[in-house]
Amino acid sequence: MKKGGFTKFQFILLFFLISLSSNVYGKSIFEIHHVYPYIRNINIDGYTKFVRGEHDYPPFVWVADNVEMDISDLKLVTFEPDKIGPTKKNFIKIEHKITFAFNPKGTKKLSNLTKKITLEYSQLIGYRIAILVDGNLLTVPAIFSEISNGVAVFTSTLPQKEVETMVKKINEGISQNKF
Repeated sequence: MKKGGFTKFQFILLFFLISLSSNVYGKSIFEIHHVYPYIRNINIDGYTKFVRGEHDYPPFVWVADNVEMDISDLKLVTFEPDKIGPTKKNFIKIEHKITFAFNPKGTKKLSNLTKKITLEYSQLIGYRIAILVDGNLLTVPAIFSEISNGVAVFTSTLPQKEVETMVKKINEGISQNKF
């Protein structure tokens, strides 16, 4: 082994381990962020603007740059495609159900995050968080109460294939993160 440097094997192993937990932009495969609570079409420091689908409300969101939770907080993610399709309630939207099961550390973090949101932003009905996969917006669910059981069910209006791919990628990341 060379003194003061990496062997070729160590370098490849290090590169591989780093790539397991991040995408090309250096962010985790899965992230939860706060969303700026008001719709303003101005630049907001510390936030990144994401434009949503044409039938989504709000039409865009400001996502905080700080990461609240990541892949290390998850145990399993499951996906259930929309079986009903557009209805009178959601006449344009197809909503796929995504269930996030959190590990004990993640359960505590999610409970603290959602409790803080419901206490600090009680005047805002349905304060939102953003769930990103590889830096892409998966869903922007409204939080109405503390989630303390370690299971959160959200919906996404993205195309079914895209959601399936994201869920598969998250689960692969969870498996790789266990080692």
